[in-house]
Amino acid sequence: MFAECERVLTNAQNTAARVQRFNGIAARALYHPPPTADRLHSGEHGDYLLLVSSLEPLKRVELAIRAMAHVAAPARLVIVGDGSQREAL
Repeated sequence: MFAECERVLTNAQNTAARVQRFNGIAARALYHPPPTADRLHSGEHGDYLLLVSSLEPLKRVELAIRAMAHVAAPARLVIVGDGSQREAL
């Protein structure tokens, strides 16, 4: 899939180095705030918490799910992602 990409961005220089080492693909770390931060704006608040992650054990998404049992206000947890734990979670 890398061949289809115009650019490859990573969340850190360490990750970019791994992409280069293991895939031979040059990547650039994108640190926050992103270059378009001045064009971003908040929307309406909702009754949910958004968790965007790969669904792998290392990411510990199950902690967020278990934490929802302790949330006093009515709120939903919306999880966006895919991975080996998708069905289990």
